[in-house]
Amino acid sequence: MSTRHFGTKPTMYIGVVVEATSLVCASFAHKIWHLFLTQGFLFGVGMGFLFVPSCNVIPQWFTTNRSLANGISAAGSVNAFCTTLVKDRHAAIGSRQNAFDTKLFRRLEYFLLLAYGWFSLLGYIVLIFSLANYANSIGLGASDAALISAMFNLGQGIGRPFIGYFSDRSGRINMAAFMTLICAIFVFAIWIPAKSLSVLILFAILGGAVAGTFWTTIAPVTAEVVGLADIPSALNLMWLVLVLPSTFSEAMALEIVAGTGKYIGAQAFVGCMYVIATGSLVVLRGWKIRENMRTSAASTSSSESSETAVELAPELAMEKVPQNEVGLVANVGILRYAFAMTKV
Repeated sequence: MSTRHFGTKPTMYIGVVVEATSLVCASFAHKIWHLFLTQGFLFGVGMGFLFVPSCNVIPQWFTTNRSLANGISAAGSVNAFCTTLVKDRHAAIGSRQNAFDTKLFRRLEYFLLLAYGWFSLLGYIVLIFSLANYANSIGLGASDAALISAMFNLGQGIGRPFIGYFSDRSGRINMAAFMTLICAIFVFAIWIPAKSLSVLILFAILGGAVAGTFWTTIAPVTAEVVGLADIPSALNLMWLVLVLPSTFSEAMALEIVAGTGKYIGAQAFVGCMYVIATGSLVVLRGWKIRENMRTSAASTSSSESSETAVELAPELAMEKVPQNEVGLVANVGILRYAFAMTKV
């Protein structure tokens, strides 16, 4: 709403001021509730004012290298300096900046996108906040735990631009699904068996490189699903929905650890969340391939210049499914295309 009423730059400047103020105030904290208000609440507000507008802007300026640009952005920024240079194209592309565009909930593909974000965040939040504690639980000291956290952040900074680069080459939904699955494999194959500092450092770097795939791919993938004009509205609802998993995921993990006395349950939880997120993307991939084939078939039929698309999928050329229908019968065909070898 702030972006719609005041513009992108003023909104981001508010974020810069609020976030900087939160950090300065946190340095004077001497009670726990002071940190809750500053480093917790105030910093979160500032981050929201910064991240949400910037996430909407980047896809508007890129086509071929959209994911690479988003990956570089997700790897880091310089706040006030970068905010000065930001220029959006909301007016040029007819962007719809609705705070609560409930029409999106009528679309199956948007639910799949929300599922990808929901389950990715359930795993990601637990991973970043439990890794250091796990190091302590296997006998490593505080300095080693801090080193592992630093290596995890290093992995994120290195991995995100590369994910963006290859996403543009191999397909944005393809890369998001593949990297999310790779993260799940790393959790089961490296983190769970890890009992030494060296193995944990290896996992921190490799896992860090792919754990934040969601942040690198969400804007480009959203553009593929809803189109450029609806990105702000789609992401507004996305951030609102993700409040729940972001808030309660670590509490759930701590409860699992407290109940079992071991981290294996929390680790398996992280891996399973990434697997489910991958599954959501696989189904979304099937939807996108079907839509591309429908578009190609319709275009070919109207121009009568080629019969290629109709030969590939003749049933799609004749299939008439309401735009907003999300019933099982209307969308069961999605799974037929989920594993097709094509770039999406």
